[in-house]
Amino acid sequence: MHNGSLSNHNNLRHDLARKGMTFETQNDSEVAAAYLTSEMAQGKGLGQALEGALPQRRRI
Repeated sequence: MHNGSLSNHNNLRHDLARKGMTFETQNDSEVAAAYLTSEMAQGKGLGQALEGALPQRRRI
């Protein structure tokens, strides 16, 4: 569950769409889920994907 606001979700949505991700809403929570899905598809575990989303590592 995501309860917050991603400040750069439009940029991240665009980057993920270029990688083939599709979106059904304009909701930033969908972008967060797509980001985690993308990271895990590259072989990262959920914990690693979440750590990569932290502000000091990557701004999502």
